[in-house]
Amino acid sequence: MRPIGCDEVDRFNACLDEHHWLGHRIVGETMRYVATQQGGWVAVLGFGSAALACAPRDRWVGWSKESQFARLRYVVNNQRFCVLPEGRRPNLASAVLARALRRLSGDYQASYGHPVLVAETFTDPARHQGSCYAAAGFTALGQTLGYRRNAGAYVHHGNPKLAWARPLRRDALGILSGAFDLRCLPRRV
Repeated sequence: MRPIGCDEVDRFNACLDEHHWLGHRIVGETMRYVATQQGGWVAVLGFGSAALACAPRDRWVGWSKESQFARLRYVVNNQRFCVLPEGRRPNLASAVLARALRRLSGDYQASYGHPVLVAETFTDPARHQGSCYAAAGFTALGQTLGYRRNAGAYVHHGNPKLAWARPLRRDALGILSGAFDLRCLPRRV
């Protein structure tokens, strides 16, 4: 498991365009990873900025609107995850997720100057159950209302997703919902 190099972005995008139903678009502060086995690519993952509003996540974190606005940057969204045909074998997906999550906060710290404390994702129950997320320690938080954000506005598409989240450190929820900023959260400049 490693971040992709600048010279691998086109290959990463092509893999997602060919094998993922949503394509390669990842937004916000992004990290792109590839899992390799015997030199070949077996899975690709893309992380980006968290959803601005997600009722199941916000209830789970327990933060105020003010804290959410100030601390949303410490939540990251697994916007794309695709096991490639060459990597289809039992338990590979959850193993890849676990390895990516172990290094994710440090990679965000190195790239963007701040850690991430929680990883979130959304699954479409009509497409899959999210078993690999459950196996990698994510908690199913509940269904969304079936909206997506488009050009700054919310559009109802009528296809609710299942929201999932996983703390990346034990005290993550306390830090995100706390009344005061802790030293582990860098000050914005």
